[in-house]
Amino acid sequence: PPAQSGFHRYQFFVYLQERQNISLHSKENKTRGSWKMDKFLNRFHLSEPEASTQFMTQNYQDSPNYQAPGAGSSELKDKP
Repeated sequence: PPAQSGFHRYQFFVYLQERQNISLHSKENKTRGSWKMDKFLNRFHLSEPEASTQFMTQNYQDSPNYQAPGAGSSELKDKP
């Protein structure tokens, strides 16, 4: 995620693909952050995911333990 943008949630889903190649149109590939999952699932006849995972993360520079290079050590500071 960009610096100073807070936490971001990432989700990954795995679907069974029934003998059909899935490829995005060039416009879809450029705007992957704003696509509609339900339309994608319907278009490629996908049902329930076989597996999924999700996690939250933030930019490393937003961490309270981050010390910028040149401001002493370039390593992460240890917690007190």
